[in-house]
Amino acid sequence: MKCFNEVTLIGYVGQDPEVRYFNDNGKASFSLAVTERWKDKEGNQNEKTTWIPIATWNKGLVSIVENYIHKGSPVFIKGKLSIRPYENDAGEKRNITEVIIDTINMLGDAKNSNGQTRPNTSSQTKNGGNGGYEEDVPF
Repeated sequence: MKCFNEVTLIGYVGQDPEVRYFNDNGKASFSLAVTERWKDKEGNQNEKTTWIPIATWNKGLVSIVENYIHKGSPVFIKGKLSIRPYENDAGEKRNITEVIIDTINMLGDAKNSNGQTRPNTSSQTKNGGNGGYEEDVPF
């Protein structure tokens, strides 16, 4: 049996992304709100929102996230689930769970930092994460 690690989500960006640069690399991260809606046995409408940490280390995606993704942006993302250990200030071992994305599709018009509208696009890595990306592919 083959195993794979793939996550596909559609939701709304919870806050403006945090972008940090380290030498030649960068990291962009933000939270994604994914809301489920259902009716219970009595016919009452219910909803539950899950906040999912999202990150990318891909140069092309870091640039796109920095310039076009903002709080409230609707996005479609694909990536993989990552769980990494760390030690907090008190010396306790903890885990960080996040989705490391390699594809992001902006659902709707996106505006860059200059207020210019960019058409609905698909942005993803090519050739196993070499930092490139495709543009102007409708979702």
